[in-house]
Amino acid sequence: MEDNNRSIQIDKNHTYDPNAVGRVYVSSEVIFYSVDDLIKMTGWSRKTVQRMFRDPEFHSVQMGRKQLIENHALIEYFSVKRVKEFIDTGETDA
Repeated sequence: MEDNNRSIQIDKNHTYDPNAVGRVYVSSEVIFYSVDDLIKMTGWSRKTVQRMFRDPEFHSVQMGRKQLIENHALIEYFSVKRVKEFIDTGETDA
């Protein structure tokens, strides 16, 4: 009988493990994305992306004048559902 649960070597740095569902993806590659990269990737406005970079839960780094985020930190950030907080100002739509 064939064992379908064995890991498969994709290349020298990547292995596919069918039992790894729900685990963190690990790679030897380190890739950083800038504000401009995320704007191109998502199609979001500069203001929206910059707001995300200011979020304390968005683990970005400052390299010189550029704000960057490492690809695994970006994946981790988007793997958690976030909900905007509603702030009641007491005003009504009148």
